[in-house]
Amino acid sequence: MFRHSTLKRDASRVIDKTTLLSVADLPITEAAKFFSMGTSCFKVRCRRLGVVRWPYRKVLSLKKLSDSLAARLDHAFARQDYDLCGRLQTEMSEVESFTELLLEAGQMVWPEHVLKIKRSVYKEANRTKRASFVAEDNVFEPFLLTMGDVFASL
Repeated sequence: MFRHSTLKRDASRVIDKTTLLSVADLPITEAAKFFSMGTSCFKVRCRRLGVVRWPYRKVLSLKKLSDSLAARLDHAFARQDYDLCGRLQTEMSEVESFTELLLEAGQMVWPEHVLKIKRSVYKEANRTKRASFVAEDNVFEPFLLTMGDVFASL
């Protein structure tokens, strides 16, 4: 017996790896719609071409990483910290080269140097969040004092 999907083949659905990875910045449902097929059929086609996992989330993460590095670079230029600017520019070039390799090859493991960049950006973002939270007036202070009074009266 023939499967339903084999009966409906047409030439417009022929995909190669380059056209497939040209839409890697889309979620898998939108990429499947772009090629006018369902997500399950699209996943099968991707696996046949060697793309085991759809790289959308990895590409999105790399874009966010590149954007945050660009923001840090602007801040370093504003402070005239040229040593930091040089390091940030090399980090940005490493992230961009990994993004290009990802889009060419399809499936890649995060290199250790890109993971280190990602960790440092994450730590810096959380460090500034914590510092801004501590610097603000603590809105929970009255609540904590009243709860302390309640526990003291027990």
